[in-house]
Amino acid sequence: MSGVRATSTLRCLVVAAWSCGFAVAKLDGKHIKPYGICWTRNEASESHPEINLGNLLRSAASARRASEGKIPLCLFTNLDESTILEEAQARYGNDTKHLFDVVLKDSLATYVPRTGAEALLLWPTSGYHVIRSRVGRLLNLARAPYEMTLFVDDDTYFCA
Repeated sequence: MSGVRATSTLRCLVVAAWSCGFAVAKLDGKHIKPYGICWTRNEASESHPEINLGNLLRSAASARRASEGKIPLCLFTNLDESTILEEAQARYGNDTKHLFDVVLKDSLATYVPRTGAEALLLWPTSGYHVIRSRVGRLLNLARAPYEMTLFVDDDTYFCA
């Protein structure tokens, strides 16, 4: 998503959230906010979080700044939440203590293939790394904790 489109989309979300007063909605028995932004950082290595998280943390920090904290942020990842928080604090200090409102396990971690074809998509070899990542992202779409979710790539930056 280009920076201009991302910025205009963020403005629309802020205006919509502001006009709704960010009322909490109830969906499937869970209380969720009506609007939010989500990222997926799956297939990430625990051993090198600085490599895996640089763009993601810059993108989330820019969204937090541009929305003035009014839009909740969500991350789907296979990394532990403590790994994310430690890397965010190392890069940006205490301001990022609450960078993400919700950190959820990537859906691929709990996905059980229903057919042999689905199982082949998840074959654990390096040649299937990109396919596994895409399948995980698609599975996350259905689990977004907001009624309206803007899913963005980790190279999307938001302008104030």
